[in-house]
Amino acid sequence: MFGVAVFAGAVVWREVSSEEIAVATPTVVVAEIATLRDEYNTTGVVGFGEAQPLLSPASGLVTAVMVSPGDVLVPGRAFMSVDNLSVYINPLPFLPHRMLESGVRGDDVEALEVFLVDGGFFDKEPDDHFTRVTKIAVEAWQEASGLDVSGKVDPAQFMAAPDRLQVEDVLVRVGEVISQGQAFATSTNDVPVITTRVIPRVAGRITGGVVSVMTIGDGEPVAVSLESVGELVSDGSGVQKVELFLSFDAVTDEARASTGGTVTFLFDERVDVVTIPVTALLSPPDSAGQSFVLIPDGVSGEPVRITVQVGLISQGVAEIVEGISVGDTVVIGLERG
Repeated sequence: MFGVAVFAGAVVWREVSSEEIAVATPTVVVAEIATLRDEYNTTGVVGFGEAQPLLSPASGLVTAVMVSPGDVLVPGRAFMSVDNLSVYINPLPFLPHRMLESGVRGDDVEALEVFLVDGGFFDKEPDDHFTRVTKIAVEAWQEASGLDVSGKVDPAQFMAAPDRLQVEDVLVRVGEVISQGQAFATSTNDVPVITTRVIPRVAGRITGGVVSVMTIGDGEPVAVSLESVGELVSDGSGVQKVELFLSFDAVTDEARASTGGTVTFLFDERVDVVTIPVTALLSPPDSAGQSFVLIPDGVSGEPVRITVQVGLISQGVAEIVEGISVGDTVVIGLERG
């Protein structure tokens, strides 16, 4: 027979002899209805990722700077002008690598015409030939999008970038000369990223089906999702933990302004079930979930061992599926008289 103790959430059983039971003074509790949650709580830090350089696709004299720290860059937005030619975050589904203008041929021309057809600017069958009709369609697209109207696609005007970026710092000023490939600014993700660390045993349980939330201050928990798993790192006390990266399911102003909060991973929840302290179990549940408890005999009051079916065990409390009912008395601990 076993006795049980709980240390920092860990359940430890030890052998308990029949002699100990015989001379023990039982302490009793009543089985109650409760909700059990198998969850793991940790601290999450909210940030926007490491700053990355934004490289200029153009060379020449910087004649205008249209962004400031904190601005969000989206496809089609101009961020500077070089030799009076606006430079944009690329709005096309491909990154131009050469000048697309009247007379040129190639797969990139066809890709441009497909894009123009989708936008309602080109009503011909796309092919690989940049014609006068293509030029007219490009001009219509440029005008409708607020771009410089030239009738051609200049690769020096379009910079590859993710869908949304947030400017952290601007590195060039009007009147300076910039080279192609030179950083004109640094940026971070516009979407906040949550970084947290968990012990490897917990990391192995976190899957796409696990309910994950983050609580910021006194606010309501908001849903978050696991994006990626990082490396094994050591915290300040030398404990090995796995770094996780999560994202908000819905990005709010509160989430953007936050620096962190409590991340909760909910692995299981049992609502309104019969529960007893885990210290009442005489043995760890076997593979079938069975264990034993002591209940006072109805006549003598002496402890009697019965079999119970155990469900979820969490935070020092055990769910009892079968064997006892709410209101039943069970023995916990064995205190010597």
